[in-house]
Amino acid sequence: MSPRAFRLACWLPPCIYAAFIFYLSSLPGTTYFPGFFSADKVLHLGEYGVLGYLVARALRNYGLTKKTLFIRALVLCVVYGISDEVHQMFVPQRCPSLMDILADGIGASLGIGIYINRKGR
Repeated sequence: MSPRAFRLACWLPPCIYAAFIFYLSSLPGTTYFPGFFSADKVLHLGEYGVLGYLVARALRNYGLTKKTLFIRALVLCVVYGISDEVHQMFVPQRCPSLMDILADGIGASLGIGIYINRKGR
């Protein structure tokens, strides 16, 4: 496999997962876990934790330092989270939230940190 094809293959999982997040954001608003306060923030943490891990994994072959890898992966995830919140402005019964973006960023940070520390980079 050529280096270019390998890099494209590395980006396939985060792109597919981002499409899955987009699909979930396209669903009209519903209540998750009715008795659990702020359950949607927990979902955002988990969703973006996985996305952060996958994006960090995709960036691993670019010869980046830990710090640069962390920053670039986090910026990509937060920008995607912002675009997701903008997208929700056009979905019935959904609305954008700065707290969701914060939860996305924290989740992405956790996922990226787990990837970096697990791989010993």
